[in-house]
Amino acid sequence: MTSAFRNASRYSLVVVLIMFLGLSGCENPGSLDRNIGDNRAEVVVDTLAIGDVSTHSFNFYSGGFQFISAGEFEDPLLGTLKATGLIKPALPSGSEDTLTNDSEMMLRFKLDGGMAYGDSLAEQRFDVYEIDEVWRTESIKLQDDIVLDTEGGPLTSFPIGSTDSLDVPLPGEWVEKYRAFADTADADSVYARSAFGLALVPSNSKKIIAPNVVNTKFVIQNPVEEDTFAVGLNEWAYLLERNEKSLPSGLAAWHSTKEQILSFDFDFSSLDVEGTDISRAELVFYQDTELMDQSLESQSSGVKRPKAKVAQLHLVDPDQLPANIAPGDPLANGFYSTDDDAFHFEVTPQVQRILAGDLAENKKFVITLNNTGLIKTSIIHTSTASTDKQPKLIITSLKNNNK
Repeated sequence: MTSAFRNASRYSLVVVLIMFLGLSGCENPGSLDRNIGDNRAEVVVDTLAIGDVSTHSFNFYSGGFQFISAGEFEDPLLGTLKATGLIKPALPSGSEDTLTNDSEMMLRFKLDGGMAYGDSLAEQRFDVYEIDEVWRTESIKLQDDIVLDTEGGPLTSFPIGSTDSLDVPLPGEWVEKYRAFADTADADSVYARSAFGLALVPSNSKKIIAPNVVNTKFVIQNPVEEDTFAVGLNEWAYLLERNEKSLPSGLAAWHSTKEQILSFDFDFSSLDVEGTDISRAELVFYQDTELMDQSLESQSSGVKRPKAKVAQLHLVDPDQLPANIAPGDPLANGFYSTDDDAFHFEVTPQVQRILAGDLAENKKFVITLNNTGLIKTSIIHTSTASTDKQPKLIITSLKNNNK
């Protein structure tokens, strides 16, 4: 440690001690009095319990996210999850990128930041089937039914172990069908109506992988011309089946996939403060991290459950859920802290507006986990949990004693 740094540290310590001694001399140890002209103001901290925490379940959209989940895992706490990935390649975009009679094609996976849900070291197997009906990225939902062409078995099968990338060769007959669409006049519209892509169906239960959409490609090789190029994804999404287990009283599962979200109300009836006096308002939701971690202790060392670090607060019409949850426009973001195993939302403007009567009626506060296509779940203490773990609103205000 440098001499300058040591001197600065000693100076800081002296300042802190002086402040502490000054505060200890106040008549009210729980507050800070300050002179404001001839008035005295008191810093007051109120902690309000959050009531009516409710869960809402939906069949939410699953396409267009950064990751595509695919695989299966038996979660000892949350039950079985089975994700079927849906992908459709784009057509070649340039005149130089064409397929020939002897073209070969492979699906290239890049996980790139998509943490495996389950045993990252184990081998998860997949069967690849053609999809047999139209589906669209922007409209498909997690629990939708999709018809697959299972006659004759899968097009191909493949395993993926601990690697973060993989090339899966595709059968020649499927490549030829793809080439025929690429060579068709008015190819884009015909392809959109008549080609439906591939489904990645898990055939064992070890983990759920999450390929990164941007770096997942269909690689095309023309051996005679020694030409190789790649096309990205035209459509992508996934389906999800859950067989959930029940949780202890006072806890609720909170899914990043928006299958289950939380709503609640603020109750300010016991609060004696005006909105203009509030300097900070913080909303806190506690996670049962101990239960989540203990549930995996009996599993192998490679078993992981991705954890959520960001949540979002919305104010919406409850009759229009979940379509009115705009992921890019929340009222506030909440960030997970390991200090107290809780999500913290800075909601000062929202509370000030409520107390001023500026918020519309018939609205509901909703919190959701950030959705990127990765499957994450947080176990949250609700309003029926023990007092120290119940969701709360902490309000810091400046109260003028002469009012």
